[in-house]
Amino acid sequence: MPPASEKLSDQELHSLLKEEYLRIQAFTQSFDDKAITVKAWSVTFSLASIIGAFATHSQAVILVAGLSAVAFWLTEGYIRAYQYAYYDRAGVIEKYFSGERGTISPLQTGSSWASSFAKIGFLKLVKILLWPEVLLPHALPIVISVVLFPLVALGVLSL
Repeated sequence: MPPASEKLSDQELHSLLKEEYLRIQAFTQSFDDKAITVKAWSVTFSLASIIGAFATHSQAVILVAGLSAVAFWLTEGYIRAYQYAYYDRAGVIEKYFSGERGTISPLQTGSSWASSFAKIGFLKLVKILLWPEVLLPHALPIVISVVLFPLVALGVLSL
């Protein structure tokens, strides 16, 4: 890349923005793999813990199952928030390639991500957590735990 004092040619700018866009796409898609892994861990650990509660006759294990599912759900929510923060920059580059040729500098993924992530805030994170693709399957062991724990505590159901 030329020094900052040199202006990029249209071809160089085009090439750098294309490369940046493709890297953003690959990186955001990698978050989907991470989310699937978190979902698998969540269901496996939480449901195994619920089964373990019956095997060990331990009410506390039901609580552990529910809390672990919540922890995995929050983890996935943050993964999705991190992923979401990259979309602003991808959108700016898409506008460039669709003909909106405003002022654009290449290789600004990091600063754009930091700015976008800072804007997400608590309410947006809650909205992300409630997206069906984020909420499921974590909700299953959470609901099972919320139902089972008081039933066992009240003696309605025995382990």
